[in-house]
Amino acid sequence: MKRNIIITFLLLASIICFFSNFTLPDNNEPHPYKLNYPDAFGAPAIPADNLLTNEGVWLGRLLFYDSLLSINHKIACAGCHKQELSFTDGRPLAIGVFGDTLTRNSMALVDLAWGKVFFWNGRAKTLEGLVKEPIANFKEMGGLSEKQLVKRLQEHAYYPTLFKKAFPHDSISLNTVSKAIAQFLRTIVTQLNNTPEPYKAGPGMSKYEVLETEDSPMGSAARVSLMECKSCHTSVLFGGEIVTTYGNDSVFKATSLMNIRYTAPYMHDGRFKTMREVLQFYNDSMQSILAQNSRLDLSQSQSVRPIQFTKYDLDHADEIFASFSDSTVITNPAFSDPFRQKGFKWLATGNEVPAK
Repeated sequence: MKRNIIITFLLLASIICFFSNFTLPDNNEPHPYKLNYPDAFGAPAIPADNLLTNEGVWLGRLLFYDSLLSINHKIACAGCHKQELSFTDGRPLAIGVFGDTLTRNSMALVDLAWGKVFFWNGRAKTLEGLVKEPIANFKEMGGLSEKQLVKRLQEHAYYPTLFKKAFPHDSISLNTVSKAIAQFLRTIVTQLNNTPEPYKAGPGMSKYEVLETEDSPMGSAARVSLMECKSCHTSVLFGGEIVTTYGNDSVFKATSLMNIRYTAPYMHDGRFKTMREVLQFYNDSMQSILAQNSRLDLSQSQSVRPIQFTKYDLDHADEIFASFSDSTVITNPAFSDPFRQKGFKWLATGNEVPAK
């Protein structure tokens, strides 16, 4: 009898041990988010430890528009990144939470899922890393400490629930805040099929002749000139992961040309109001820029001589660069301020307004 009890006990122990190696599905796991993007863009660079989920994107969208992340509740991420301006702010230089004028122009937040370096000087290597800096910066959002931030979120009416849904295996932290906002930012994608034919031409800009008219050389001139631009503004997205030197040992990222018609004023310090002024600057400065940046890819250029945009290019710069536009980004309700939407419900998962 004793022997049978021992055998039964060992058998049960073996069964328990066997099944303990398997994890039953957790119905509380977040749901994968389907990112819509043109096939020509190629696969986005989504980190394995921060895959897009409906719950994460929704949480990130709320946090992006919530002034709770600033020290005095007066500014949100969206304060310097407005949807109607392709997530810039229309100022030469950004304004911080205490009214201080900052040192850089607010960058557009589009197509970041394909980004490799972030900020004007490319110092952040991940989108999650980018998100953390403005929160911690005293002049930008007031320098709220992680302890203060976590306390606010833990005591909030609904954020503890939403963090649990988005990150069921992690606690509220600056890390999970940055992950959520990064998820939302990666959903802001320009759509190739909504832009004119010149953009559809893709690498090499071989179809810029479609802009040519009987009374102008715009086709050939724009094609040659913009191929020069593409030495720095690389990829089918016309973005730029190249960081170049512009005198005084200052380095700046070549920004994306997408939706540039909405993001004036231009350059890192917002010095130019029009694209004509930008092109004239490169006419005047490219020789010194090339001299300081021997690594620039000029493989698609006709020569290494300084760019010389024609008078036609300069006079029609706005028309040329309007080709790099997707107006759906500035109107898509999935990217808008959720707190201002009629019938706002914090328990929404984001499925109600999917990205276009």
